[in-house]
Amino acid sequence: MKKQNLYILFFIFILLIFSIYLFNFAYDPADQDFVILIKEMAVKNQNNPNLFLEVYNNATTEEEKVKAVLTNKFYQCVSNYSDQIKTKTDVNLYCGNYIKF
Repeated sequence: MKKQNLYILFFIFILLIFSIYLFNFAYDPADQDFVILIKEMAVKNQNNPNLFLEVYNNATTEEEKVKAVLTNKFYQCVSNYSDQIKTKTDVNLYCGNYIKF
């Protein structure tokens, strides 16, 4: 009986630690600021399509051109999934194939 109670207490303790970890991970204020910034940049990119063309045309190397294209696709992805994206993990989940954070 004591052994079973000990197991139950241990399980509750682990569950409590896991819950605290998830709460802190999901509600990090810096994470929220980052997501707001990324969403604002995506809106700016969507509202001004010439912005991408300017960056792309001013790129001097192929690497800079690829970076401009990937950044544009990333912002389009963030704009498309704006309602679902709440944390940095969501940004990586939905749009991480373009840019990882």
